[in-house]
Amino acid sequence: MDGEELTEQETALYDRQIRVWGANAQRRLTKAHILVSGIKGTVAEFCKNIVLAGVGSVTLMDDRLANMEALNANFLIPPDENVYSGKTVAEICSDSLKDFNPMVRVSVEKGDLSMLGTDFFEQFDVVVIGYGSRATKKYVNEKCRKLKKRVAFYTVDCRDSCGEIFVDLQDYKYTKKKLEEMVECELNFPSFQEAISVPWKPIPRRTAKLYFAMRVIEVFEESEGRKHGECSLLDLARVLEIKRQLCEANSVSESHIPDILLERLITGTTEFPPVCAIEVIKAVSGKGDPLKNFFYYDGEDGKEREESSSHEHLKEKLRELEEEWTAMKTGKNSSAVSWITVEDALEYVENSPRNLMLSLQHKPKAEMIQEISPLRRKLFHDSDDDDQTKKTTLLSHSSCWSSNVTSSSDTTKAKKKTTIRRFVSVTMVLLLSWVLVVLMNHFDHLSMNTQIITLVPT
Repeated sequence: MDGEELTEQETALYDRQIRVWGANAQRRLTKAHILVSGIKGTVAEFCKNIVLAGVGSVTLMDDRLANMEALNANFLIPPDENVYSGKTVAEICSDSLKDFNPMVRVSVEKGDLSMLGTDFFEQFDVVVIGYGSRATKKYVNEKCRKLKKRVAFYTVDCRDSCGEIFVDLQDYKYTKKKLEEMVECELNFPSFQEAISVPWKPIPRRTAKLYFAMRVIEVFEESEGRKHGECSLLDLARVLEIKRQLCEANSVSESHIPDILLERLITGTTEFPPVCAIEVIKAVSGKGDPLKNFFYYDGEDGKEREESSSHEHLKEKLRELEEEWTAMKTGKNSSAVSWITVEDALEYVENSPRNLMLSLQHKPKAEMIQEISPLRRKLFHDSDDDDQTKKTTLLSHSSCWSSNVTSSSDTTKAKKKTTIRRFVSVTMVLLLSWVLVVLMNHFDHLSMNTQIITLVPT
């Protein structure tokens, strides 16, 4: 996708951007073709940003007729009814975007995304779905994954002041700066279907509650045959019932999803755009760490969170720690050693064993045994002389994961160390007490001698 060199006009227009991310990244941007569907407030802001960044072309899809309601959530629609009357949202937004950057080709495509074939998506490098149904997101994502070339896939969803972005870059290679050097990295992304199908129980509780709440709203709209955003306070009872069913099916507490959050999502009309344009720019240019799976923003508390698939995050962290473990054993230098701290490792050991056990449940026993690398034995305190039967049993039952964290031998060693420390502490206290008593007695003796000498007459 590198294409031809930048023209003099492009170099002059994008001079400041080239200084930030380089000529090669800008050249990739100018050759990138972006498809955008569903243009409301957040997506309108996204379109403006990528057009100003200088992508090759932007194709818009939104067959809704422009009206006052659409105007309130889209600054690309001019506030003149004579201008937008009788035009679709995509058509009126196309005219506005051309004024931002005449060098970017902006076009309009009509139709339903769920009715288009694989060949249609092959002409694009990035596909962005805004405010689409869960079925539409699954369908388009599957089509993009069937293509021979890699097509970056994004979904954008805003409800009330909450925003969600999903990212699927498939097998993605990029560069980033690490220790003053540019290093090449590679990530493997799950599909949208895989990401939303993760069982809730093994997901860490620190995960954004918006992840669960968005899934409830999607199921509600799909089961009731509603379009995106066709919810009101009258639907709250049904939404709460679906929440109860999903929590029960996933064996988690209903406190995972606060009722007040669901009420905000189905009744709120405002939008607070999350970051998205810069992520597409990173995906096209191949520079910088991309978002991993999900990004959430809540305008009410001002917090933003990035959520990655538990299984993918687990594998990535294990790989990084294994590199450091190997480097420490062999004495070789490793980039991992300089940035993975002891605190990171301790937090990983504390939070991940259950996820590891669950992820290995469905593997054959032979593969389970192979999973136990030196690092995994170190993390979970498995001794090297344990027999294979014991290891297989530990890996086969998720209910036993906690017993694999601390072995009996480790407990004995810990007790011995504690006993030795207590003995040393008591000895030191007694020794200090004895020294203090000796000093006080010596001081009293000197004081008595002084008094006697003073009382003897001359």
